[in-house]
Amino acid sequence: MAFKWTEGDHVTSNIVDATEQNASFNNLKGEMNGGLDRENLPNSSVSNDELHQSAFVKYAVAANMRAQATSVLDLHWGDTAAGPNAFQQEYIAIDFNTYTGGWRTNPAYSIESLFQEGMLHLEFNCWYWLSNHLANGTIQGWCQFQIVVNGTPVVSGDKQYQNVGQSHLVVDIPISTGQHKVELRWRIKPWHGRDMTDPIFYYDGGQLLALNRYR
Repeated sequence: MAFKWTEGDHVTSNIVDATEQNASFNNLKGEMNGGLDRENLPNSSVSNDELHQSAFVKYAVAANMRAQATSVLDLHWGDTAAGPNAFQQEYIAIDFNTYTGGWRTNPAYSIESLFQEGMLHLEFNCWYWLSNHLANGTIQGWCQFQIVVNGTPVVSGDKQYQNVGQSHLVVDIPISTGQHKVELRWRIKPWHGRDMTDPIFYYDGGQLLALNRYR
């Protein structure tokens, strides 16, 4: 005879970690399985042939993510934009005429889907370019990435100071059944005396993964 679980209040208990989720979910799992568990099922009696595709998991991907509102800009390598030793080269990036500060969400790349109650695994990865060095070697800038779910931040990366680098964010959160929206946000250091038309920041090759585990 299968063991009957007694806990099953994960909807009303505001569960925040995987251990509580597992304990609460056991009751519903037992009901859906008709009281069957590993104690009364023969070994190898359930294989991939009996399992429906995506019966326990759902995933969604937003690929080829890149910075928005970019243009082809010239970078001044002198101490000032009008300096006699200034050198210009074309960059695809944003400048401070198009970025005024704060977190920016890219509306072109997001994941909005119906997720089931369980855990939501999120990953983001991209490369970035940042103009953060002056001709005298002074480091002036930084960039930062963040994942938000329904407008609430769930993971933030550290501030990046390298001229060229990679950002990688990973987080697991409990999720309720319903329509949810996963987005990427980024920000850079506010204007710090550079020429307003200088290229400052760009990111590309981004991928946002959402993996919903139903258990």
